[in-house]
Amino acid sequence: MKTLILVRHAKSSWDNQTLDDFERPLNERGKRDAPRMAQFLKTSGMVPQHIISSPARRARKTAKILAEYLLNDASAIELVGDIYEAASADLFRIARTVEDKVECCMLVGHNPGMTDFANDLINNDNDHIENIPTTGIVILNLDLKSWQSVGEGTAVLRQFMYPDRLPDESRGG
Repeated sequence: MKTLILVRHAKSSWDNQTLDDFERPLNERGKRDAPRMAQFLKTSGMVPQHIISSPARRARKTAKILAEYLLNDASAIELVGDIYEAASADLFRIARTVEDKVECCMLVGHNPGMTDFANDLINNDNDHIENIPTTGIVILNLDLKSWQSVGEGTAVLRQFMYPDRLPDESRGG
């Protein structure tokens, strides 16, 4: 059994309109939501052994925050350029490269690719996800021995969570 945690990067800032999309930083909400979602994962017992992230600034920072909270190691992140602006097919290819010794892997990326990838993985149409919001997390169980076997319909949705769904005490209000 493998577990795949999909994370859409935290909310980014549009304050500096001259910045390239790749270089957009997290805004204050993103900086607040990422640790809250990390705490949710930790409380749920969902601690990845490996984190793969887009190298875009907002995704990289989100992955760093998650790694610090979950693994006490912000350097435990593999940056993969193909995750930036990735389509579902690209994300399948990336997931298939994970070493089989890894039982729980996290991918941090962007929409629309992350939402499309989640829906392509999920084997039940009733679990369709309309949109993974910023800092949204999709936890998937895959009854596979090898990551190379990841394909359409090979996952069961375990949980879909995002900051607005957290209990009030987790939202700080």
